[in-house]
Amino acid sequence: MRSDEPAFGVVGLPLLETHSFDVDLETASGSRYKVTWDAEAGRGTLTRTPSSSGGEHPWSQPLRRDGETLSLLSFDRIDLGHPTAFVIDLRGDGVSTVRWANPAVAIYGTAWETADISSLTPNVLTTVQVEVMAARFDLASGDLVAVSNGMLGHVHSSSSCQGQPWGCWIHDPRPHPLDKAPVRWRDDKSTAERICDHGVGHPDPQDAAFWWNTQRRDVTIHGCDGCCGPCPDWATGLLPGHRP
Repeated sequence: MRSDEPAFGVVGLPLLETHSFDVDLETASGSRYKVTWDAEAGRGTLTRTPSSSGGEHPWSQPLRRDGETLSLLSFDRIDLGHPTAFVIDLRGDGVSTVRWANPAVAIYGTAWETADISSLTPNVLTTVQVEVMAARFDLASGDLVAVSNGMLGHVHSSSSCQGQPWGCWIHDPRPHPLDKAPVRWRDDKSTAERICDHGVGHPDPQDAAFWWNTQRRDVTIHGCDGCCGPCPDWATGLLPGHRP
């Protein structure tokens, strides 16, 4: 097999149980997972290595059987900007255990053409382009942020949004009804939106508060199914139509 030939013929993201593949993924906490999956057999393997970036990341805690190759029974999806639920067999007795991996910031494998993210200019890089060499970047500095439709580049630094009453959906997240929902970047509107379980995009309230209070730009109007309400207490007076 040539080095540029896709493993098992896989092309593109997300990776699902209908694909066969052999990849390594790095999560937002710095943990790494080696994942193989045989779609025909309906099984695979999983090996986890916790973060080794000096001080242990609060999201990356040592787990039982780290470093061992475990039997992978199923998973939901593997994609940039998304957490993954892995169903594994810890004891080899067929009893399933679910482990969640933090959102993936890098996926390495022979299924994608190697791309150095620093040489790509679009504000949001499509998932087909992104085999992210994340080790070259400090995600905490604000250079890159994983979103559901790729990687958001040239993001402001954390120091530039400190002390804002609306916080920041990247560096200082505040509670709201969709604060755990995936973020999709709208390049056409330069806004962040949260995707609810029904697939509807809702403007992120912290991003909306930034635009309203800094430029009096109202980005809150959208086709809403009600999932983004009610307005959180911290946003009172900071969003259009929500008076103190």
